[in-house]
Amino acid sequence: MGVVKGIPSRNKISLGFNGTSMEIYDIEVLKEKSMSRGYGSILMGEGLRAARQRGVKEVVGRIMTTDEVHYSRQVHFYEKFGFRIENELDLYLELE
Repeated sequence: MGVVKGIPSRNKISLGFNGTSMEIYDIEVLKEKSMSRGYGSILMGEGLRAARQRGVKEVVGRIMTTDEVHYSRQVHFYEKFGFRIENELDLYLELE
């Protein structure tokens, strides 16, 4: 997505667009000291803003199974943005 103001440059969100759908590939907040500082939320907010600007109607993604230690944090993170979690791993958000 490029540089997001207020976020250290090594933290990033990777997105894919396909018509009226956007997929979240990854959100990377590097270094333990950067966690719980709101960087992921800022990145997600910018990703959703970009989706709305492109006319996206749905956002999908998947919770990473390789990070089971942080599973509950991931669930909370996506739910606070309105995502539905299906089958414990699949993410879905309908945009208006």
